This record gives sequence, C-alpha cells and structure tokens, in this order.
Amino acid sequence: RIVIELKLKHNNSLETVIDEGLKQTAKYMDKTGAKEAYLIIFDQDNENWSRRIFIEKRTYHNIEITVFGM
Repeated sequence: RIVIELKLKHNNSLETVIDEGLKQTAKYMDKTGAKEAYLIIFDQDNENWSRRIFIEKRTYHNIEITVFGM
C-alpha cells in the first residue's frame, strides 16, 4: 500500500501546507497500514518555476514522507 496525498497551495505559506499535509498523510498511512507515502503540493501562487518544483524527504513522527512541489 502507498499513500498519495495531493494539496493545493492557495494563500497559506508553503511550510503551513507541508505541515498540514504531512500530518494528514501520516494519519492515512496509519489507517491503511501503508509503508510508503508521497505528498504532492501544487503551488498556484508562485510563478517562479525554480522555487515551485522540488523533491525532498520529510519526517513526521518518525515516518518518512517524500514531498513533491509542483
């Protein structure tokens, strides 16, 4: 099982959206027993593609989640 969570970034800061997404993704992982998870954030506010697109690993309560910015 793999969890894939999608978030749209509107007016909140990117860190706020990531923090909320990590919490929700970890909860879904716990409910489903998934061992792998991806959080994908679509940034509608940022027109700078070099800042909008990224891949990084984050840890939330000892759970590693890969975060993609688009």
